[in-house]
Amino acid sequence: MSFASVVQFALGVANLRQAADKRSVQVTLSAAGDPELGAFAKVTATNTGHRPVMVTTIALELSSGGRLCSVGHGAALKDTPLPAILSDGQSAHIYLPYREIVATLVTRGQVGVTKLTPVCEDTGGGIYKGKASKFDPVQFART
Repeated sequence: MSFASVVQFALGVANLRQAADKRSVQVTLSAAGDPELGAFAKVTATNTGHRPVMVTTIALELSSGGRLCSVGHGAALKDTPLPAILSDGQSAHIYLPYREIVATLVTRGQVGVTKLTPVCEDTGGGIYKGKASKFDPVQFART
């Protein structure tokens, strides 16, 4: 085996170890509902890495800046208490009532289509963002 092959092998092993040590969180946005409470946005953070992650924040990020966080909304839909330690494959979530999202956007003067991005932060300073979704508060308020 040549010296170059040994170095290449060693670098490959080092890269694999580095990849295994990285934290990875997938953040998604979906819809949820409750007959009594109405429609909700559900933001879920799932640990897709091999190391535990302590999640401190789960929110929706507005395209204009700022974030929407859950403040609780009754017994029917429970948020995961934060901070939460997530092992490989475990998830944490929050629910945000659509009516509160609409009210916040309208109060901020955002009456047109805006992008909402699900976001999660961990204690190590990692920020994980999911796919942004378009949201029209005026259209939603009409339904």
